[in-house]
Order: sequence, then structure tokens, then C-alpha cells
Amino acid sequence: MKALLIAMGCCALVFVTQAILAFLESRQIGVLREEQEETLERLSSLRAEEDMEKYTPKDLEIALSEWKGWTALAKEQSLFWKEFLNHEENAHLNHQQKSSSTINTEISRFLSQLSRLCEQEKVKFGVGAFNPSPFLDDAPEPPKFGFGFSGYDGFWPSFDKEEANKLAIQAKIIKSLVEYLLNSYDETETLHLLSIKRESVGETDAKHIKDDLLILQQEEMLLRREGFVGSYVFETSFAGKTRNARSFVNQLRPPFSLRSIRVSRQNEDKGAAGGFFSANKSSDQEILPIIRDITSIFTMQVEYVFFADADLKTHLSQRIPRIITDAEKAGLFSDLQ
Repeated sequence: MKALLIAMGCCALVFVTQAILAFLESRQIGVLREEQEETLERLSSLRAEEDMEKYTPKDLEIALSEWKGWTALAKEQSLFWKEFLNHEENAHLNHQQKSSSTINTEISRFLSQLSRLCEQEKVKFGVGAFNPSPFLDDAPEPPKFGFGFSGYDGFWPSFDKEEANKLAIQAKIIKSLVEYLLNSYDETETLHLLSIKRESVGETDAKHIKDDLLILQQEEMLLRREGFVGSYVFETSFAGKTRNARSFVNQLRPPFSLRSIRVSRQNEDKGAAGGFFSANKSSDQEILPIIRDITSIFTMQVEYVFFADADLKTHLSQRIPRIITDAEKAGLFSDLQ
């Protein structure tokens, strides 16, 4: 009996040992399988990296080539706008900040100076002067011309310093425009100045600018449409001949930029074909075009650039700061210096 119990105990021990070995073997197999799967994944990843490495040098070469092209263009644009701003003559860049009361005095002096200058040159103002009524022997005196500041002739609202100084800058620009117009006419010719309009510079100005306000219909035509430059836009309307308009345009040097021009007639000449040409038939039925110098109304929008930011690094940093920081560390912006 004792021998039987010992035999059964040995069998149980063998069974338990086999079970433990089987369990350990199964776990080892599981670990091996996991290691195998991880190895296969790693091999797959290495193959992918190897495939990427085949293309990375070429992509990097293309990217660096494009980057050099963009930096060259950015540097060229930066130099262009720096020259276009014309720092020596730019009314905004050369302006010294003053108090609102001081600018009030300057605006009054500005209006008086331009009025006297135009009076000396026998300038006629308003549409009525260009096309007087045939039914009146003595046409009424047109309202006093305000040169874009008619709301501030003898009246000065409570402007803050910033808005007042912007008005002072606009006044200097308009003075230049009027001088260009006067230089466009000979002593024997009369300038008919119909209107000068400008943009509002702030909330207070918007309340008092009245008819001098320039309402832009085609903002997309302006240089500032992409946000790289800051500018003021003015519109001047005057009557004259083509040579007068051409002379005016030729005087618009940077930071002035002509953005649009419209030409119209106060009285349409029915004998003119196409406006500037008339046709006379000779005996042999030949048509001879004759250029006619007809008085027209020219309305021009002029943009005055006072600020330009063409720095590629600044604009990219606002959009993709982390990448630009890495690029800066790599020295990729050295070409812009």
C-alpha cells in the first residue's frame, strides 16, 4: 500500500512538472511570437524609411532651390518698396507729431494758401464753372472750394492727436496734387477743378468729411490689397485737354501711384467718331482721321504709399512660426541679409 501511494505521488509530481513546463513553454512561445511581430514591424518600418531616403535628397534639393528663388524675390521686393517709399519726399515718413490745436492752425493756413494760389492762377471751381448756365447772365458764385477739407474751414472738432496728425499728412499730399495740376496748364489755359476727395482717417473725421469722402468701389485695384503696404487714396476730378492730363500723370512720382482714370465729356460732340476722332470724306471717298483736342473731364484715383512691409521672414513667421524658427536656426534666412 505504501508503495502504491509513493507511485501515485511520483506520477502526480511528473504531471505537475509537465504542466508547469508546458505553461512555461507556451509563455515563451508567446513572447517569441510578440518579438517576431515587433521585428517584422521594425523591418517594415526600416523598408519604408529606406524608400523615403531614396527621395529625400532630391526633395530637399528641389525645396532649397525653390527657397532660394523665393528669398531672391523677397529681397528684390524689399529693395523695390524701400525705393518706392521715397523717404526723402514721403509726407508720412517725414511728418513730425504735433498737437491737435497746432494742426488746426496748419489746416486753416493750408486752405488759405491753396485758395490764394488758385486765385492767382485763375482756377475755376466746380461743375458750374465748367458748364455755366446759358440762361443766366451772372452765374451765382460757386461754393467755396475746400480741397478735401471743406468741413474744417472755420470749424475744428475735438480730434485726438493721432487722427489730427493723419489729417495733417493728407493735407500735405493734397497740396502736392494741386501743385501738379497747376503745373499741367499753360498760362493761356484755365484749370477747371471740379473736386478733390479723400479717405476718412478716423471716426471723428468720418462724421464731418461730408461730400469730400472718397467711397472706393474697386478696392482690389489698389496696391494695398494684399496687406503688404499702407496707403491713402485720393480722387481728383478736373476738366482739360489730353495734354493736361498727361502732364499731371507724368508728375506722379513715388510714393504716388495712379490707380485708375476715367474720361467723360460734359457735352457729347455728335460729329466725333469714337470720341477723339472725326471723319471727313474727301472727293475720292477716302476717310481721313483727324485728332481733335476736345475738353474732357478727367477723374483720377491716386494712391499714396506711406508704409511697406515686404519682409518675407516676418510674414512667414505669422503663419508658420515653428517651421520658421527651425529654418532660422538652420541659417536659411541668411540670403535675405
